[in-house]
Amino acid sequence: MIARFLNAEGINDNNYLLYLLILETNNSFEIDGLIGKRNAFLLFSSIKPSWFMLKETFRILARFRRNEICKKGFYLF
Repeated sequence: MIARFLNAEGINDNNYLLYLLILETNNSFEIDGLIGKRNAFLLFSSIKPSWFMLKETFRILARFRRNEICKKGFYLF
């Protein structure tokens, strides 16, 4: 499972795009593996925000309806 590997490695400027790709799948099992025991609200706190990250976040949110996004995935945004 790639999400568990990424969780063990931790998020950084080189792999945050993989985090966004996994979030875009909206698979609750993958998102659980991605978060692990961390606080979901703080997962992206170590990454410096950029316009690209903001654009991708809104693009992912726009793909789904209000009730379609899994709760843990919604907390990450």
